Amino acid sequence: MASNPHIIIDAYNLIHRAKDLRDILQENLEHSREALLLRLETYRQKKKVQITVVFDGDSVGVHPAQNRSGLHVVFSRFPQKADPIIKSMVRRSKNRRSILVVSSDRSVADYARSMGAKSMAAEEFYQRFLIFERVNPLSEKYDRNLSEAEVKNWMDIFNRRDVPRKDK
Repeated sequence: MASNPHIIIDAYNLIHRAKDLRDILQENLEHSREALLLRLETYRQKKKVQITVVFDGDSVGVHPAQNRSGLHVVFSRFPQKADPIIKSMVRRSKNRRSILVVSSDRSVADYARSMGAKSMAAEEFYQRFLIFERVNPLSEKYDRNLSEAEVKNWMDIFNRRDVPRKDK
């Protein structure tokens, strides 16, 4: 019997390979983590998959593991990195074939595949599943810039007070 897919994500590896998340990271570490987790929550709710997000630990007192909207969030203990935790999760799994490891770290991806799990580069996962539509198709159609003549014409039509009237 096949079990539900389980995605294990090398979190900072993914953040560093997604331009918008990387930009947030440069401003605020916590905000970049939050942005990633929000996207993953949305993805998990749509796809009904199990997701474990593994962050490298830091010296700040962060809880090593927490559950959040169905996501299992794990922080390694400083100075340990996420890589050995991800490898251990794959090694200990009873159904490795149901695991997808998301990391562009070659040693992590190679290890996952050698153990029978699947792997996907962080960039590919982000592009295929997490990047949000930045432009609404209706916005492209209806939110174009108007010329000065078009603006004046519309303002005349609606008799706006800030349009100089000729009858004054």
